[in-house]
Amino acid sequence: MTYTQSHNAAVLSSHSSRTVQNSAAFLLPHLRPTDHVLDIGCGPGSITQGFAKVCSQGRVIGIDQSSYVVGQAAQTYPAADYPNLTFQAGDVLSEDGLPFPDNTFDVVYTSQTLIHIPDPVRAIREAYRLLKPGGVLAMREADSSNWYPKLQGLELYNRAMDAMIRSSGAPGFGNCRALHAWAHEAGFDRSRMKLGGDVLVYADPEQRRWWADGGLGRLKHDTEEGEEAKKQLVGEEGIAIMERDLRLWADDVDGWYSNYQVQVLCWK
Repeated sequence: MTYTQSHNAAVLSSHSSRTVQNSAAFLLPHLRPTDHVLDIGCGPGSITQGFAKVCSQGRVIGIDQSSYVVGQAAQTYPAADYPNLTFQAGDVLSEDGLPFPDNTFDVVYTSQTLIHIPDPVRAIREAYRLLKPGGVLAMREADSSNWYPKLQGLELYNRAMDAMIRSSGAPGFGNCRALHAWAHEAGFDRSRMKLGGDVLVYADPEQRRWWADGGLGRLKHDTEEGEEAKKQLVGEEGIAIMERDLRLWADDVDGWYSNYQVQVLCWK
């Protein structure tokens, strides 16, 4: 499995802005202090450490395919400060699955991960295996986004990011509205699901500048597969147009960006 956007500073800055409050609010009412929680695709661990605080009497594990990023997470949230929290490397699509027995966790959580996985149903099936009977899988994925004003470079940016993601065989944008269908195919009962969603909006000057800087950073630091997919789609001229219009958008007092997030809870 290849994460096409790499783990450069711009990507990690975006990932580190995620918390249980802004990325797992739909799950929080269902958490108990004693729960054992697995965060699949934990990245820098900013959400995972929030679970460790909420489930202070349980055990929380963050797992990610990148040894580098879990190492960073362990340094940021050390065992001395978070005794019930650990991080480890692992690939949810590996032939042997994740290194945990069946029925281990009360909660499995994943956010902005399945969109990058070539076989999301297989990943969800692995989550089903790891859940205890009665346990809950919480999934949150970006599905679509919109910009104002409508600039050519912003439209190209959305298409380029999608092409980069799809270059690994992953579903990409516009497909994560099928989260519940994927979960049903993986073994979850459709009648034991709760579907929802929310919208992230970036409209303040500071938010626009931060998002544009992150977008520019993603354009300059891709994996080889992602870089090739981007160039094939938009070419060098298109990349220059994206960089220009991201800056124009950030400086536009009326500029805004919205991102629709699909959220699904599934009980085993």
